Amino acid sequence: MEQFKVPSTIFCKASPFASTETIFISVPGNLSGLGLLAVALVLAILTASVVSCATFKKSLDTSSLSDLASQVLANSSANGSPETGPANLEAYLSASESASLTMVSYRLVSREPFERWKPTVHKGKVVGERLRFRPEAIDAVARPVAATDSYFYFFHTADWTGKKAVIWAPGFGVSDFAVLFIRRFFEMELSRGWAVLVWVPPYHLERQSPGKKPGEDLITLDPKSLLLSMAASVGELAHGVAWLASQGVERVGGWGGSFGAASLMLLGEHYRFDHLALMIPLVDWTTPWNNEALAPLRQAFHSAGYDEDLLFRAFRTISPVARGALTPPGRTQILYARYDQLTPESVTLAHGQALQAQSIGGAEKPEVLGYNESHGTILLRGAMYRAYGEFLDRMDN
Repeated sequence: MEQFKVPSTIFCKASPFASTETIFISVPGNLSGLGLLAVALVLAILTASVVSCATFKKSLDTSSLSDLASQVLANSSANGSPETGPANLEAYLSASESASLTMVSYRLVSREPFERWKPTVHKGKVVGERLRFRPEAIDAVARPVAATDSYFYFFHTADWTGKKAVIWAPGFGVSDFAVLFIRRFFEMELSRGWAVLVWVPPYHLERQSPGKKPGEDLITLDPKSLLLSMAASVGELAHGVAWLASQGVERVGGWGGSFGAASLMLLGEHYRFDHLALMIPLVDWTTPWNNEALAPLRQAFHSAGYDEDLLFRAFRTISPVARGALTPPGRTQILYARYDQLTPESVTLAHGQALQAQSIGGAEKPEVLGYNESHGTILLRGAMYRAYGEFLDRMDN
């Protein structure tokens, strides 16, 4: 009897509770030549399934990028060309070649019960609140996103000690549907004594434009608007951290996904988190920009007079790649997708190595874990959730 090992992922059926165990196929040793040929054929089909599964997951990412390009172009046709242009972007970049952290004064407008996203824990009651903050003394013309109200969802158990919390920065497209998956992260944090402060990104949820999809208008044919949105995002997250400190929280960890992870990493240049978990981080904005799926969008920018050098300079101001980080590498976890078409595996691994190089003698390195998923499917990988729980446990030991 011979055994052939086949990864369980060939069936392309991942779930938040899926395992990555190996399937063993037992084959009698006395099979005839025809029987062995049949087994070989089955194994060939299974191997092809692995390839097609990876191809399918990659296609989800490229399809999403293609949809994004179509959406931006359609909005441009409907709204007309932006008033700003290359000269305006050049002037903005000349004033600041890096993403600066501008602290904004906010006042709490409302603090009310919030049930829509509220997670549960096995023991105890979870309190959910929605916080709304209004910025003060902001030039709404120069900084339109920063001048809008910001929202946070605040969850903690009834017996929370008030000493530790995780600030949460979700990714592009976050919606009420996404909570079906990310709530599992919240519950892992809450059950370990952490409160959870979830930031609502610009153009999402309460900040979503009427009649538009989550995240629509974050990217337009005016690249300066993206830079302003990222600057506002970093400032809002900084305010979230400051608000937690004002409530007596002594340890603030961070969790970020995709562009939310990029925002947290930019804040991480100025603030030392207790720990930092980054899922499919958008390390370098130039990598998705170079994807073939965005070719129509690139052409539209070029037609509007933006050259690649100017655009790459703009992307560098909001890209965490090769930047300093105050959070120790040993207290940083990176969960990435091997089939990611927005941030390729090589870029993520290089960033992990750069973080290690920042430690004294390169002795301290982040935990970098890869999964056979794409940017759009990683939330289906059960092993990732377990790895995050183990990471949280180590952070408390």
